[in-house]
Amino acid sequence: MSLLAHWVDGVQGAPLAVDDRGAAYGDGLFESILWSRGRAVWWAHHIRRLSRDATRLGIAPPKPWFWQEDLDFANAWLRAEGCERAVIRLTLTRGRGGRGYAPPVPAEPMRMLQIHDAPGIDAALQPISTMRCRIQLATQPALAGMKHLNRLEQVIARRECAVAHVDEGVMFDTEGALVCSTMGNLLLRLDGRWLTPPIERAGVAGIARDHLIRHGLAVEQPLHEPELARAEAIAVCNSVRGILPVGSLDGQPYEDQKETHALQQALHDIEPSFLAMVG
Repeated sequence: MSLLAHWVDGVQGAPLAVDDRGAAYGDGLFESILWSRGRAVWWAHHIRRLSRDATRLGIAPPKPWFWQEDLDFANAWLRAEGCERAVIRLTLTRGRGGRGYAPPVPAEPMRMLQIHDAPGIDAALQPISTMRCRIQLATQPALAGMKHLNRLEQVIARRECAVAHVDEGVMFDTEGALVCSTMGNLLLRLDGRWLTPPIERAGVAGIARDHLIRHGLAVEQPLHEPELARAEAIAVCNSVRGILPVGSLDGQPYEDQKETHALQQALHDIEPSFLAMVG
């Protein structure tokens, strides 16, 4: 997705310092947020997660009103440009620092807001092809749940998908537990319920996933290869595209999308900015 505009510490178009620890070491966090109908969808939830996980990393989170000021700038820019849908990315790093892993004391965190164009509407509804990725996710409870800047495992997995001409990849951890897809949380339809893997050891605690669980639309349960193999339907969820139906896994088709369409509709009922397809 193309970068349209950005603000660094509230200054539009400002450069990112070459010694920023986010760029040097992945020392930071980010959020991807759908902007639709003139607002940032689930904004408060994203800011809450970002602040919570910054505290876990020992990064002083900016006060919410600083992010709100950045969002006000973005809202004004998007409306002036006549945009209907976009993606807002928030990035928080520990800030600038010299060579070496040890964090600077004191640290001055850097915040950045970027505006990207949004995926096409058709891309949010059409079934995607998936594959089992060869690369596995490291088990690390200290980082589990966070949307931190260290995404090399996902980068390698996405490269696997590109080489195989497949839309998306399914990822396991090094102990054989199903975790996620490369760009969202996984949902398996089994025995009349939508199930999603826990994220205590690896993976991201997705905002869309959290809403599905809180509204009783999905249940957290450990999942492995046998459950994946016998799933009646598979879907991917994230806070930009909502529910993405999986049309195939390693060439195995999932032709009956009735339950997935029902889940799309249920999420649409919770947040109308996410699209639903009836069929």
